[in-house]
Amino acid sequence: HACWCSKWLYWATLVLVSLALPATTFTGGFLDLARVGGYLFIVLQQILLVDAAYNWNDRVLYLASQACDEASIGDRESRGDLYLNGLLLISCTLLLVALGALGAMLYFFGGCSSSYEIITFSGFAVVAVTAYQLSDVESEGSLLTSSIVAVYAVYLGYSSVSANPVKSCNPMYSTSSDWIDIVLGLSFAFVSMAWVSFRAPSAVHAIFGVVHDAPSREALAAGGAAADDAAADDEALERALLTGDDEAVATLRLKKSARERDLAPRTPSFGWEVNFLMSLIALYIPMVLTDWGIAPSSSTTASSIEKGKAAMWIQFSAECLVYLLYFWSLIAPRLFPDRDFSTGP
Repeated sequence: HACWCSKWLYWATLVLVSLALPATTFTGGFLDLARVGGYLFIVLQQILLVDAAYNWNDRVLYLASQACDEASIGDRESRGDLYLNGLLLISCTLLLVALGALGAMLYFFGGCSSSYEIITFSGFAVVAVTAYQLSDVESEGSLLTSSIVAVYAVYLGYSSVSANPVKSCNPMYSTSSDWIDIVLGLSFAFVSMAWVSFRAPSAVHAIFGVVHDAPSREALAAGGAAADDAAADDEALERALLTGDDEAVATLRLKKSARERDLAPRTPSFGWEVNFLMSLIALYIPMVLTDWGIAPSSSTTASSIEKGKAAMWIQFSAECLVYLLYFWSLIAPRLFPDRDFSTGP
């Protein structure tokens, strides 16, 4: 929270030094570290995405309920339905976008078995997860959450098939960088970074399991005793002011200042957790720019094709993971009924 001039200078120095380093500096251990860190960021990105979707849905439902409570008798239904109809419209639109994108992917990329399998899995997962969420009335899921997860997962499916290094399977195959993937990947990284900054107190603690315990009975009793001591010190300070006892006034004022400093509310520290997430973002961005460390090349050797397929399956595994995370959020409340999985408005 301080020394920002030194921090900016240190950061600028690192940037300038990195520009002067040869490219081979980053192709060794750093590349492997960036791949692992980038994939971990995708996992955390998906957790934050599902968390955000649940919170947005709950917020709209809360506003709809509040509108019904505050509206007049004749206007109650229309005001509440305004929020609900808007929620339904957005959810259906996102689902149609996801299904339309799957149709386009099937048309352009469905010529090979590997791409066809990825697209087929994506379509089946979208329908299956949404159908389960709609059919289970006790489910904690929502149509908005399902539609947001579907759009994000279809994007990961597109990233996977568009990374296919076999030219006959990929009409977008090029020996240069795919700027669509780069722009979309950086956009998701920016949104995730903004969401982490906005939700740091709750999201970061939820991810890392940091819990602030409620004050114990002994702590509450100590607080009550401190309040009694403060009242006694205030009375003593008033008497000292009336009698002109300067030494006692100075002592009591110092004591009061120390007590106020001890009782001042302290903001929880999120230093290492947020810095860890930002470090993962820093490892994820070069993976987006370099297609997971596979530099564009005109080579069509078996080695380069295998590396390209590795990038393709990394993206596909991320798509499978987001479906697993969301499906787990749907079934976890039923498997563990004693736990509270609600997110609140």
